[in-house]
Amino acid sequence: MLAVFRAFQGIGAGGIFALTSAVPGDIVPPRERAKYGGYFVATYAVASVVGPVTGGALAEQRALLGVDGWRWIFLINLPIGLAACAVVTRVLRVSRRRRQRRVDLPRTVTLMIAMIPLLTVAQFGQAWGWASCPQWPAT
Repeated sequence: MLAVFRAFQGIGAGGIFALTSAVPGDIVPPRERAKYGGYFVATYAVASVVGPVTGGALAEQRALLGVDGWRWIFLINLPIGLAACAVVTRVLRVSRRRRQRRVDLPRTVTLMIAMIPLLTVAQFGQAWGWASCPQWPAT
C-alpha cells in the first residue's frame, strides 16, 4: 500500500513540476512571466537545499507534537503548504479572464507512447549491459 501511494505521489509531483511552467503562460501577462519564472526557480533552489538539511537535522527525532515513530515527518508539509497558500493568496494578482482552451489529445497520446522506449532504456539499459564500453585497440 505504501508503494502504491508513493507512486501516486510521484505522479502528482510530476504533474506539479510540469504545471509550474504551463500555468504562468496562461495566467501571467508576457511582461511578467520572467519574474514569476524567477520565483519558481528560486523556490526550487531553496527547497533543494533546505529540504535535505532539515530532513537530516530531524532524522533522529523520536516524536514530534505527540506523534511517535516516523509518521510525524508528514506533519512538516502541513505548515509549509499553509504558508505557501497564504503567500500565493496575498501576493499573486492576476486578472480572472477566462479563455477556452482545447487539449491536443492525439499529440499528447503520441508523446506518451513515444516516451515509453526512452524510459525503458533509462531504467533497464545498464542492466542490459549498454553502459559497458568495448575495448578499443591502443594506437
